Amino acid sequence: MNIRPYTEDDFIQVSNIYAQGKLDELIFEANEFNLIPLSQDTKRFSLFQNSQIFVYGKNKVLGYVAIHQSEISSLFVHPNERGKAIGTQLLKYALTHRPLPMTLQVVSSNTPAKNLYLKQGFRKQSSLLAEYNGVGVWVDQMVYEA
Repeated sequence: MNIRPYTEDDFIQVSNIYAQGKLDELIFEANEFNLIPLSQDTKRFSLFQNSQIFVYGKNKVLGYVAIHQSEISSLFVHPNERGKAIGTQLLKYALTHRPLPMTLQVVSSNTPAKNLYLKQGFRKQSSLLAEYNGVGVWVDQMVYEA
């Protein structure tokens, strides 16, 4: 497994993966969204900075997972690397390295991500209206208790 702790040297690659993946999680929404780069998104960047982060890849980062307390606050895989079980490996790694239960939020319309979480044993707990860049979006709160 090529998962290791994040270092500051990884930030450019991680922020590029975030930029390429963030709008993908909103692709099934009726509204259009404009990307706010990670370093300029005050809320998400603060959460990122206060998270424990693990990256997949040795010399090149192919994906990452960020964990804040008992929440998976971010999990993205480079678009060219999807379908190779990188997201599954990062998710399993996160679940074995933090106390349970673990929670996460996923855009309700993001069926591919929801299916990944359901396959790994997460269950939907509730839904809530959140926003990205001032536009409302429904998200599902999911929990893993194993």
